[in-house]
Amino acid sequence: MGGALTRLIDGWEESVGGPGEVDGRYVHGVAIASMDALGAVLLVGEAGDTLRERAHENELDERNRLADRLFRLAGMAIDRYRASDVFESDEERRMTERRGRLRLVS
Repeated sequence: MGGALTRLIDGWEESVGGPGEVDGRYVHGVAIASMDALGAVLLVGEAGDTLRERAHENELDERNRLADRLFRLAGMAIDRYRASDVFESDEERRMTERRGRLRLVS
């Protein structure tokens, strides 16, 4: 999946997981973007019901690691969004439900 995606995730983890105040709109965007990327990591590939069936053998471990990082990152970003001044409970519920559905796909 590549070094560029890994570097992007590194930057998001650093900004979302770091100490101090984080802009609520930014963490909302990170939550959505990480779930979009997670969906691509999990769903792109050959036909099949599981990641193991969809991914080529040589990329399965990397896709599993990326999926785990993106899933955790989405959770951190949702938590930071929840504590922000732009928090909306309906949007938080939608994001949390979407994250749960993505976990089921994995």
